[in-house]
Amino acid sequence: MTLSALSSSWMDKDWERIATDAVTALAGILNLEFAAVKLSRSSGQVTFRHSLLKGKSSAISLESLPQMNYPWPISGVADWQSPSGGSTMRIARIPIGLNNDGWLFACSRDAQFPKDSEFVILSNCASQIAIALQDWRGREKDKRLWQFAEHSADVLWILDANVMQIEYLSPAFARIWGQAPAAVLGEMGRWIDTIHPDDRVGALAALDSVLSGEVVVQHYRIVRPDLVIRRIRQTLFPIRDAEGRIQHVGGAAEDVTKPANMQVYVLNTDTSSRRRLSHILQRNGYGVTLFTSTANFLGVAPVLVPGCVILVGESAEAKVLRIVSELRARRIDLPVIVLGNGLGEVSLVVKAMKAGATDWLEAPHKLTELLAAIASALAGVQDAIIADQASELARIHIAEMTPREREVLLGLVAGETGKLIARRLGISPRTVELHRARVMERLGARTLSEAVFLAASAGLKPQPDERPGKPDI
Repeated sequence: MTLSALSSSWMDKDWERIATDAVTALAGILNLEFAAVKLSRSSGQVTFRHSLLKGKSSAISLESLPQMNYPWPISGVADWQSPSGGSTMRIARIPIGLNNDGWLFACSRDAQFPKDSEFVILSNCASQIAIALQDWRGREKDKRLWQFAEHSADVLWILDANVMQIEYLSPAFARIWGQAPAAVLGEMGRWIDTIHPDDRVGALAALDSVLSGEVVVQHYRIVRPDLVIRRIRQTLFPIRDAEGRIQHVGGAAEDVTKPANMQVYVLNTDTSSRRRLSHILQRNGYGVTLFTSTANFLGVAPVLVPGCVILVGESAEAKVLRIVSELRARRIDLPVIVLGNGLGEVSLVVKAMKAGATDWLEAPHKLTELLAAIASALAGVQDAIIADQASELARIHIAEMTPREREVLLGLVAGETGKLIARRLGISPRTVELHRARVMERLGARTLSEAVFLAASAGLKPQPDERPGKPDI
């Protein structure tokens, strides 16, 4: 077999097969005593492969020969005599590749080895090995990237920017979105349909920004086929071709739905059903705390960590309304899901919902319905937590503002224009603009309306006895 034909067969071979095939073919073509390949660590593997030896030479003695361990990139020819005796042989050394990929060795009993024609064959063989190793490394890189995507806990996806079609979705999509990737592959509209209606405009706007060359981190909600709502944190980035044009959009989506400190509180007087429900919820990833009496639950409700309440078997109107109403009256933000049998009493369900119950699931209900209700309730709790954190952070930033910055912010909250604020405070409109920019920077607001909203959520309100400030000096 010629070297060119041999190299064509290496397209799907690994480094070990490439080295073994090369030395075997080379030894036959040049009638060598032996041929060997030693690949360095920079080639991806440390290995030594040789052809079948003539005589009684051992593989161990070959690998440890000084002639085969000269520092890179010294090439040339060295004499060697086998430990088994006999005539002196010549070992030619040819470097493989330009980045210390390894060495090609060839040993012959011919005292004139290597002649010019033999040297051309050796150099050609070393070059073919280097090309094959480069192709192998590329295949290994693609393989590792594929394995990473296939086993990633996040959803990795690729969108063709020219036809706006999703080309790839990693298997994690089935776990997070609750449907097979094949259901969404293709038209982007199928993916948009999975996003909560209130978040679709923002998701499309983020995609437009990426198509303009930006890297975007966004948050949105999805609605699974089982009606479970999940919160997604996604990073989108443009993928350019060699000429710098955006040909694809890549994305990595992470499920950030359930904070670790959220709990489901089960209030159920029946021991067997209480344990069964606890097992189901824990199996679906929820932390569960069990209560057997209304009094015990209400006694500790004020100090419970965020979560939701499942009220089981409480069909009596007085008990249902007592729990729901008392939580609401004491401003305890624990949404209540009632699992019961209203026995056709629509009025009881209506009263419970008006009193503050989040949901009522009539028996018998499906597990998917219960999980959807819990996910929806916890999503609302998480929204409230995020809003509270944002308000607290805004209060801290407002406290750090200068008196003049707070005066400008108060004017903005009151709906005053920049000119009106300037006239009231006795400063120039340009100075107001500078203070407004600084206020928005402190609050981390991207728009004026966002700054006003954060200030209002932090409790900032104009006072009726405000007086114009003094002009800036």
